[in-house]
Amino acid sequence: MKNSRYILLWFLLAVCGQSCSIIDDDLTNCGQNYMLNYEMRLETNMQTEISTVLNAESDEMVVEALKKKLAPIFSDHAHDVDLSFYSYSEADLKHHLFEVIDSNKSSFTFYLPKEEYMHLAVANLQENTIVSLYGAEYSNTAHVKQPAGDTINSQETGVFSARMPMQVVDTIDQVFDVTLYMINSAVALVIDTTGYSGHVIEAYTEGTASDFFVKDSLYLFASPSLIRGEEVIVDEVAQGVPGMKRVGGKKHSPQACFTTVNLPSRDEADADGVYWRMKAYVRLTDGTITENLLTVKEPLRAGQLKVLKMQLQENGKLVPVVSTNIGVSITLDWKQGNEYEPWLGVAGRK
Repeated sequence: MKNSRYILLWFLLAVCGQSCSIIDDDLTNCGQNYMLNYEMRLETNMQTEISTVLNAESDEMVVEALKKKLAPIFSDHAHDVDLSFYSYSEADLKHHLFEVIDSNKSSFTFYLPKEEYMHLAVANLQENTIVSLYGAEYSNTAHVKQPAGDTINSQETGVFSARMPMQVVDTIDQVFDVTLYMINSAVALVIDTTGYSGHVIEAYTEGTASDFFVKDSLYLFASPSLIRGEEVIVDEVAQGVPGMKRVGGKKHSPQACFTTVNLPSRDEADADGVYWRMKAYVRLTDGTITENLLTVKEPLRAGQLKVLKMQLQENGKLVPVVSTNIGVSITLDWKQGNEYEPWLGVAGRK
């Protein structure tokens, strides 16, 4: 079951008479008042995924921490909106508006002449330092893009977009309904470290898109990157040492959790039936590192959360607890190469 929440953003386009005179016989560009009704629709499996995968009594603390971490991502709150109106035939930009609204209702008025338009809208980009809007001078080049790099940070907001052709006429009042949908997604890696305290873990997601073209709702994979996982602190006392026991009989969690927020995976699997992957690195007490390559055999779609629940073994191997759609291959005593720098994700890690 999908949970849906809505934001109604009411934008009034007042086609005023500043370019039309009552004594001017040429009324070609004149028109009526136009209203755009914006609805930001969040359709996500987050609650279902968490309750299905993390349903054990021992998962209570990680569930609470994970929901708190992802609440700003899977949110029904619009911080900012970027609205562009393009000539439908020429694809060039005719009118643009960017506003910080911090609300679920807002109104704007501006002049829009009679014409056939392609309207593109993107929300929640200002506070997301990882992705930006590029190529917005033309409708067919406007795209949300992450920076190129071997390893980049996780995104910081849920990003929404919409596209709609608009035929603005001058004979009737018109109402246009625009629905914005979430374009990014999230991954959570939950690891039960019971019995193996003192291990340091880093995690990365790979195989996700690097660009999203707004007009065509098309994802590109032109600049593949590893998305650096952020550690979710499940147990404050055990912070930085997954599985460390508390003293004094207080409740504690042996689970470690890492999340990434990124664009979705491909819709089609590769030759091995794999859609996307995670890499998890475990430093053992003897100083050696075990690399886990987790292959996921189902797509990661926009608006979705995927939780990978794993059990840590003595040699640093991670074994799936719930899903049968996850494959694992390991490299014992893994040596760092020149491909990327895996120990920069958490300050202070050695």
